[in-house]
Amino acid sequence: MSGSEPGASPRFYRYLVVVLGLAVVVYAGYRLIVGAAGYEWLIAAAFTIPAGAFVLRLPGVKAKLSLSDAIICTNIVLFGPSAGVITAALDALCGSLRCKTASRRLEFASFNISCMGLSAAAGAEAFFGIVGRRLEYPHSTGLGAVFLLGVLVLGLVYYLANSFLVAGVLALDERQNLFRIWSRRFLWAIINYVAASCVAGVIALTVGEITPVSMIAILAVMTALFLSAKSYAASLSEHPGQS
Repeated sequence: MSGSEPGASPRFYRYLVVVLGLAVVVYAGYRLIVGAAGYEWLIAAAFTIPAGAFVLRLPGVKAKLSLSDAIICTNIVLFGPSAGVITAALDALCGSLRCKTASRRLEFASFNISCMGLSAAAGAEAFFGIVGRRLEYPHSTGLGAVFLLGVLVLGLVYYLANSFLVAGVLALDERQNLFRIWSRRFLWAIINYVAASCVAGVIALTVGEITPVSMIAILAVMTALFLSAKSYAASLSEHPGQS
């Protein structure tokens, strides 16, 4: 439907996602307020604003790596679903302000926030459904393979929810098959989400808590790794035949 106004089906789908997503975000905010969650998760959440600028596009595949997704997953693993949902919503809001024209910014932002909130909530519920609700990082014992499985499932469910929600509106707008849209545009995005959840798992088991100093140290290491990967990806793009 390029070049025309969205039909009834795309509009209904967008409104449905927005209503459900904003309900999840509002509920997550309520849970954080009444649960006295502390301030630590806010430190990590605040860092999604500068981290959103660090996006690495992988050569040869339709995939990218984002530091902000790693921070979202970290807040999920360390502080629970509500912290992860609000962090994802904040990241989506900041990203939306950098995109689209002013006339469509509100529409784009509300849909983006809703998608990210729903996706983070789905990933968080899957993670804690596997590893349990009460964990003490980094001193938990008996986690092992269960924790690793939970981390991988977090990334996978987060990825599937987000990619299919976005692919759904594209398929309706363009009147194309959902799975064709998804496989062509979002299949390789799994690399980013699984990498982000694995980073969150490593942080949870090695650091165990978020303070301004620890968050700066974590981001310094992540930024160094990101820049190294970006330099390597650039070299591959310039010399694709080399290994």
